[in-house]
Amino acid sequence: MLSKKFILTLVVVFCVMSLSFAFAKEEVVATSGEAIVSGETIEEPVETPSGEEIASGEAVLEPSGDVVISGEEVVEPSGEEATSGEPAVSGEEVANPSGEEATSGEVAVSGETVEEVSGEAVTSGEPASESGEANIVANDVEDGRWYAPFVNEALNKGYMGLDEEGNFNPKNAVTKADVVEAIYNLPGDKTKAEKEWAIENGIIDEKDDLEVEAKREDIAVLVYKYAKANGGGFKGSWMFLLGVDDVDDISDDAYEAVAWCVMNDIIIGKTEDTVDVQDVATRAELATIMCRVAEAK
Repeated sequence: MLSKKFILTLVVVFCVMSLSFAFAKEEVVATSGEAIVSGETIEEPVETPSGEEIASGEAVLEPSGDVVISGEEVVEPSGEEATSGEPAVSGEEVANPSGEEATSGEVAVSGETVEEVSGEAVTSGEPASESGEANIVANDVEDGRWYAPFVNEALNKGYMGLDEEGNFNPKNAVTKADVVEAIYNLPGDKTKAEKEWAIENGIIDEKDDLEVEAKREDIAVLVYKYAKANGGGFKGSWMFLLGVDDVDDISDDAYEAVAWCVMNDIIIGKTEDTVDVQDVATRAELATIMCRVAEAK
């Protein structure tokens, strides 16, 4: 038989083991994905798609390609720094899908309209020219006007210009000096000053008063002289009968010039049966005629 002392020892050992087991059940064991409590800091590991854990505060790349922000720093998959909602800039042009003005001073491209916010010329619906430069458009010329395409062409090719306020003043009357200047600005190499060049080429005479208003037939005469100086005009014997109602209004010394301009569609009447040669010409009419002269060369 076992002694009482041995039995008592077994009872004490059993009680100690039972108490140890009971205390062990009360301990909190953290499992994967649960918060781990250690002192005052709570750290929660984040699992990536590959199953690896990364430290809190770093960006996590979701399977969809989106960036999850877990902290203050945002890292895009491309490695480029995000600009808080603004599109990334690559080159000098910024495509602005929101329609807002670009604030970097660069050119915002939206459809066909090119606009600059730096104070440079605004194109107002016109596409950029082939050279990449913005087209010059007058503030006071609406796109729907019959003369708008001719004015825009005359401006962009340098035949005529704008005033200090950016207006073309299409309805203003022109002088003979304006006509000579526009002709001088047509394509071609010029080695002398405007008036000297015009006299040398027989377009004007030294005694001509260039400050008077130019009638439509005056423009025809100056244009015709310019054409002849460049090898154009009627050759030899010619006859061209103008079948217009106001043919008698044409001055005798201007008939040849008017006939040539009408034949070449450089001057077209305000109606099908007139040429209105005695009307004072406007800047819109001069721009139109200059564009046609350039095409006829």
